[in-house]
Amino acid sequence: MTITYLLLGTICLIVWGYFKNGTVYLAFQELKKENYEKVENLLAKIRRPELLKKSQKSYFHFTKGFIDLNKQNFDSAYENLKSALSLGLRTQNDTSIVTLNLAAMEIERKNLEEARNYLKQTKGLKHKLILKSEIERIESEIDAAQPMP
Repeated sequence: MTITYLLLGTICLIVWGYFKNGTVYLAFQELKKENYEKVENLLAKIRRPELLKKSQKSYFHFTKGFIDLNKQNFDSAYENLKSALSLGLRTQNDTSIVTLNLAAMEIERKNLEEARNYLKQTKGLKHKLILKSEIERIESEIDAAQPMP
């Protein structure tokens, strides 16, 4: 009888953990490898993303946002990246990746002030050196888009 309860309790924990964490971590790892098809398949397995833990939900939106960017669904990408940002990401580097991409999207939308705000936010975060050239590129795009007086 005790073994039955223990087994039932273990199964309940596994099911609960699946609904709270989903396949977000696996999808995020595949995103780093740029395996977009696998990422989409893993995210599609999450039927109810609203049930994910807050931290998992933010990475769900992060990952979904980059899938949308890859597919050039810019409006959906923008909304997902904004959601990821508002929910909070674990690392400053991940946050700076999101803010940098939002800055680039704001340039495309001709919203230079918002692009500057995101760029300033990016610069204030700790990020990997690899982002430095992207930050400089976005900065020069903002300067080039500046209307002449």
